[in-house]
Amino acid sequence: PTISNPVASPTITITYTVTVTSPAGCTDTDDITITVNPLPTVVATANNITCSGGTVQLNATGAVSYVWTPPTGLNNPNISNPVATITASTIYTVTGTDANGCVNTDTAAAVVYQLSIPICMVTVDTVSVYNQIVWDKPVATNIDSFRIYREITSNNFQVIGVVPYSAYSVYV
Repeated sequence: PTISNPVASPTITITYTVTVTSPAGCTDTDDITITVNPLPTVVATANNITCSGGTVQLNATGAVSYVWTPPTGLNNPNISNPVATITASTIYTVTGTDANGCVNTDTAAAVVYQLSIPICMVTVDTVSVYNQIVWDKPVATNIDSFRIYREITSNNFQVIGVVPYSAYSVYV
């Protein structure tokens, strides 16, 4: 264009040349290179399933600074690895900014396991001296297995076993 202040929005790194002509017909040129940096590859994860009021560890990689939303329940929404204390399943979005100021986002789901009624009893097996978990097996056609969880910290659970629906309702 023949204007004094053009606006460029390149999608790749490019060099522009400007030529200036004086009223006397003298010309001069100059180059300017616009560098287009790639977006950071921001990856967000959440580990563990928790009960209401429990905690989930969030993690983000791929940038140098982070902002998590929603911030409610996070110990610090401006770090790569906040801990979320949640009462309902929540999808968190993290916005990561790299050293060039480029920004990208990703999401991670923190899941709250809703227990409707107690369904098991824990006893000590007198033969093996290990904990024995026994539960009532509901009559249902849409259950393929039961997951056995262990509380690893207060209200934070980890799967330790899976028992098929067709098996005995005991886990040792």
